[in-house]
Amino acid sequence: MAPMAPMWWFKEVPVQPEAFVDMRHPVRHVVPSPWNLRPLAESASRSFEHHGGVFAFPSQFAKSVVWRTKENASALELTSLSGRENTPTRQITFVFHAPILPRVHFGPLSPTGGITITLLTADSVLYRLQISSLSRFSTRDTPESYSSAAQIAWNSSFEPQLFNYLGDRQAAVASSNGDLCLIHHAEVKIYDLRDDSHANKIPQVSTIQKFYSRFQSALDNSSLAIPAGFSDVQARMETLAMETFTTHDDTLLFTLHQDRTIRVWSTGRRQCLQTMRTPPSPNDSGYLHESIGSSARAHLGIMYNPQMPWVLRLLAYIPSEGESQLSIYTTRLDATEDVDFVPGPVSIVRPDSASAPGSNISSLVTLSITLNENRSGYTIWGLWDSDTKVSAKYMQIDDPPVEREHFDQFLQRDLLDGRWWSVSMHSPSSGLIKDISSVDDTIVDLSRHFSDYVFASGRFSYRTVVDAFKTVFPSRSIALDEKLQEQVVAAVVADRAKEHQHITRDQERQEEIVLWTRFISTCAKIDHDASVPLCLSVAADTGYMIIVKQDSMSFLTACDDSEILYHTFLDKQFEVAQFIATPPSQLRSTYPKIQDITLRKDVAKIFMAMNFLTGGLGARSSKALETTISHLGASHGPRSFTDIFSREHLPRYVSKTDMNRARNLIASCGAHTEVFQYLVHQLLSNANSTPSGLHSNRCILPYEALVAASVQQLALNRYAIAQNFLVLVTVMASAVPSTRVWIQDEMRFISDAMRIVQSLLILKWVSSQTVSAPSSGLEQQMAMMNVDATSGHDASLLDQQSLIGSLLKTMASETAKYGTVEFPIFLAIPRAVSTFLYKLGILNQGQDEDTKYHAGLAQRLSGLGEMTLLSQFLVLVPTTSSMAYYQGKALLDQGQPAAALQQFLAVTACFGNDIQSVEQELDIMQLDYSNKLNHGQARVHDYYCHVIEILSEKDAHKEVVKVAKLALSDLLRNTKLPVTETQTRVMLAHIICSGLSIGAYEQSYAAVMQISNELARKQYLRVFVSTVCNRGDGAKLSLFPFKGLQDEVERLLLTKAQQSPVLSSPDYYSILAAYYTYRGDYRNVASVMCQQAQRLTDTSDASESVPLLLREASKAYLAAINALHLAGPKSAWVSMPAIDERVKRRKIEKTSTHGLPRHVSAMDQSSGYPCKTAIVHLSDLRKEYALIAAKIKLLKEIPAHILSAALKLTPEETIIMLVRTGCFDTATSLAVHYGLELDVVFDYLVDKYLLAVAQEQEELLGKDGLVDPRDSSRKQPQVDRTRSSNALLTLQSYLDRHDSALGTNFKYRSNVVARMLEKNSDFDLQPWLTQHYLTHNPEDLIRLYLSHGALAKAARFSSIVIQTALNKDEPVSRHPNARWLPYSLLDEIFALLKERIEHGKAVPGDRKREELESIRKQLDTDVNLYLENVERESIF
Repeated sequence: MAPMAPMWWFKEVPVQPEAFVDMRHPVRHVVPSPWNLRPLAESASRSFEHHGGVFAFPSQFAKSVVWRTKENASALELTSLSGRENTPTRQITFVFHAPILPRVHFGPLSPTGGITITLLTADSVLYRLQISSLSRFSTRDTPESYSSAAQIAWNSSFEPQLFNYLGDRQAAVASSNGDLCLIHHAEVKIYDLRDDSHANKIPQVSTIQKFYSRFQSALDNSSLAIPAGFSDVQARMETLAMETFTTHDDTLLFTLHQDRTIRVWSTGRRQCLQTMRTPPSPNDSGYLHESIGSSARAHLGIMYNPQMPWVLRLLAYIPSEGESQLSIYTTRLDATEDVDFVPGPVSIVRPDSASAPGSNISSLVTLSITLNENRSGYTIWGLWDSDTKVSAKYMQIDDPPVEREHFDQFLQRDLLDGRWWSVSMHSPSSGLIKDISSVDDTIVDLSRHFSDYVFASGRFSYRTVVDAFKTVFPSRSIALDEKLQEQVVAAVVADRAKEHQHITRDQERQEEIVLWTRFISTCAKIDHDASVPLCLSVAADTGYMIIVKQDSMSFLTACDDSEILYHTFLDKQFEVAQFIATPPSQLRSTYPKIQDITLRKDVAKIFMAMNFLTGGLGARSSKALETTISHLGASHGPRSFTDIFSREHLPRYVSKTDMNRARNLIASCGAHTEVFQYLVHQLLSNANSTPSGLHSNRCILPYEALVAASVQQLALNRYAIAQNFLVLVTVMASAVPSTRVWIQDEMRFISDAMRIVQSLLILKWVSSQTVSAPSSGLEQQMAMMNVDATSGHDASLLDQQSLIGSLLKTMASETAKYGTVEFPIFLAIPRAVSTFLYKLGILNQGQDEDTKYHAGLAQRLSGLGEMTLLSQFLVLVPTTSSMAYYQGKALLDQGQPAAALQQFLAVTACFGNDIQSVEQELDIMQLDYSNKLNHGQARVHDYYCHVIEILSEKDAHKEVVKVAKLALSDLLRNTKLPVTETQTRVMLAHIICSGLSIGAYEQSYAAVMQISNELARKQYLRVFVSTVCNRGDGAKLSLFPFKGLQDEVERLLLTKAQQSPVLSSPDYYSILAAYYTYRGDYRNVASVMCQQAQRLTDTSDASESVPLLLREASKAYLAAINALHLAGPKSAWVSMPAIDERVKRRKIEKTSTHGLPRHVSAMDQSSGYPCKTAIVHLSDLRKEYALIAAKIKLLKEIPAHILSAALKLTPEETIIMLVRTGCFDTATSLAVHYGLELDVVFDYLVDKYLLAVAQEQEELLGKDGLVDPRDSSRKQPQVDRTRSSNALLTLQSYLDRHDSALGTNFKYRSNVVARMLEKNSDFDLQPWLTQHYLTHNPEDLIRLYLSHGALAKAARFSSIVIQTALNKDEPVSRHPNARWLPYSLLDEIFALLKERIEHGKAVPGDRKREELESIRKQLDTDVNLYLENVERESIF
């Protein structure tokens, strides 16, 4: 006899779709329908049943696609289970114009990949989709010609109900009226299988052929009677199930009909080969049911073993209102004989075997048959659904192969005598809803309390919460890219405030509880609807056992020993009798630890004793008991815990009677100590399993979610056992000595039980936490590398993912096996859970290692950057030295560096002053060293460096200085190890940099001076100087002596000043000047300021900065002037580059490729440039200062677009610009400083005066000057003569100030007169001007008149000069020269007058000639009088 198949217990592990599916960007494609589509005859309100399944690519492990119908079966949704690492898949939905009939066919498109989908819609449109790759449909664009469709024309009574693809482009379609047709959809040909007239030959035609007939031959020739209660018309009952099997020369079609008949059809011969009637089933009243309800779910299945290719078994499931039937039919597959199925064993499936007692009759959703691994039998899987629960069961059938001659014995096997084994199903969320009564009054933040419940890992899916939000808060919008939890809390708070504005605090609290309860109830309802099962798919090669649900999915995985105990004895999903009675041979290779039946019986007694103690506790009492055990276990040892718990707390939960019953039951065990040891071992059992079998070369997308959900289930299950076990051990140890059952080493059991409870409590907390995604730098890099460039969207995961998922990624990355999964998957998941727990270390054996493993988890949380979770975790674990380190990291993240430093130092302070002991302790800690240290290599110095690193990351520079000083002190005290200069320099560098960051310059300076290496000291000196200057404290450099480094500081500051851009900050010139000023070196102060001023005026900056450049240059020159004043007369000079050298430097800078120009001065001794210098005195600086001041004033008067030109103006150009803008005082002052002539000033003043006179004349006489001002008939205009008057006064004042006999010899007055006569020789000079010439060199004015052709004015002025000389009352000088007349000028005037007069005689009536004649006579008379007077006076 063949060995029995190994026994596995299975559990359901739900997977939230957002764990591996991008729920934010679903893709919908509308499948094109035929253009001549006829409308669906039936009502659009008809509800169609949804269905789903899993398609696995042949010979491609893990490459599977989950499919389901949605939206009243008119949409087909595809979700890939494999893909690229860390890249979520997308749900791709194909939308059809009508509902899809059951039995959608999926097949491979080609041997290398791709999917072909064949389906039939309710309005008889046959679709064929060819999907070469799902990635090509992950965007809105679809490939061309990926679908084909044709509508089938039936007769009027044919209504398609079932569709079954047969292969080779053939399909069978069943109608609700009992008709059954065969479709060859290469050309869409239709054959009626009820009509056997086409069995011999089917004509080949190119158009659609219709073959219809009435119900004939196959039924007419049979001996079957019409079931009682049915008329002839009703005898044509609809087909409820179909199944196919392909032989070497034909395809068999099996149909199960409503009249409980099974028919076998040959699609090749197109005829019915055999009709079988299944036995009727009695209902609850004893009546036999000879038909099946049209709404019942019947199933057919094929049982085929390749080792017996000549045998075929057919499994039929016949539902009824009472007991359903499971029947097997067997036939031989011989080429020479017709198929003849022989009825075999029949099994009754009772309602209570598939659903909970008291529920409605369950419906079998899926029947799946798999061949056992050793091919000696089958496993029948069933998925049932009722109104209360979903259940999955399996039955193992032993059917070893036999030879042909033993076929008769083969037929007589009773295959259905086995038992159904239950699968532990996940409890629905609706049973865990928090109502008002469960809310403790001590809970202050209700929103946080309820939102944490809703968003607990594995509670509700992303889609469920979003749908509930839209249902409860329809008027509020939801942003899918933001934190969903925050949006839900905000919506609840806003809705509560809107509806209840004037209520008390207690009423407000109750209203908030009601609102949250409503939201959670809505989530539970939506989650229940989304959990409706559609299919159970079992794949023997990959081990995929998937329950496809309406909006989610679950996986079936194997249970470990502890989960078997939980589901058998606590939640009672497994039967105790089956647990005990399982043959050891079936457990030898699966669960070897429980193959001993005696051990299993004792285990049953142990759990029965636990049930006596805690079985009657409610939810609130269990929670209170958990809290009590947690608090006592954290603060007491085993002995004190037993005393306090058994005396003060246990009597409140357990009666003495139940305690005694539990003790008596334990006493009846054969070896209770061994059972206790077994339980402790199972609760701590974790191994770093080595993967075996096949491996996936693709990433299994739900893998991490599966492991995370399994860990969460395991934590809850083990904790329930551990807590009950601790109560049991405490009860046993607290009994009076005379009645107690002796347990060897009972304190060890109590200690182990306490440690297990505390560890599992931590594991429960870990499994319920979520973190941000991606949560580490590694994940971010992987997410960036794996973004699909063709997807058109951000391929990152959702904002939140489970903490376990993040830990799994980090663990996998450590071993470079990220995404590697072994098969079968139902065994890989529990192995991965065991490996994860082993690496996490929480449940590992060894009490002395608790601290180490707690530190290991803390290290992983810290590595993920989840400091909030780290803080919560530290509350759950005892405080140790390594935990103090992580407490410091958590405090540092909370912005408490001082408190964090205390925790960091506590790591070493708790070990005492012995540095060697400290290093031994540090070596066993799992700290976050950036560089992994081998065992025995940890040093205090390494720890200090690490602490400094993490403090620096948070800018805790004050604490960095403290740690660095302490580390430096410990280095110097450690006499056992040599201290290198590098070690001390590193600590001093931390002091320097952190001290500079907080402004502790004295400490930084002292650290710089302590560096022994000269090069390093100069390097950090540069850092010190640069940082102080950059922080705006450059003036404080003067306060430090810089012993032996003063020249280096001066050179550094000068280099910085020369290389820094102008107007940049800090101003190194000012800093260097302050440094020199503090030391009394005023000449260097002046030199530095002069260099800065030159750079400011030589730069080619933008025009908007020109005013600032000039202002800063002005300040620099003024500072240089003051410095030279302080230096004294003998030192009032500096050496500067000559002008031509500066020009050459500017050319070099403009053609330089460097970003920052370098200015070189004569003081720069490090320069390699040969440089000509010039001595600049104090007076030169004053000139430059005056020029800059003049330019600053000029900038206020000139247009903005020429501001940049002001920098390059020479003094002469500046004076011209000033005069044009009316800045006469500044222009004259600048000219005086530079010793320049004032001609341009007086020329402009004369022009201004003449222009004003001309404008007034134009206003008086008109534009053409033709108006006679003496005309009394014309009204005289009012002329404003203030313009010319003011201009004349300005001219007179500037002549008085700047034109003198000693300074200029009155040359500017001559220039003024010459300018006026040049513009207009007939212009009448002002009396004050002519009066000046009367008293000072009158011949100068005469010559000016003559040179400009003003002959008449020269003659008249000569007469005035003579008359003035003759006038005794005039204050004329009486010295001999004053009596002298310019005879030569008078002779010239007479000659010119004579010539003009003679020339005018040719013109009769010339008034001008007459005027000149009168002037000549008057001048002649005055000269004669003068001569007579001179002669008369000379006589005396």
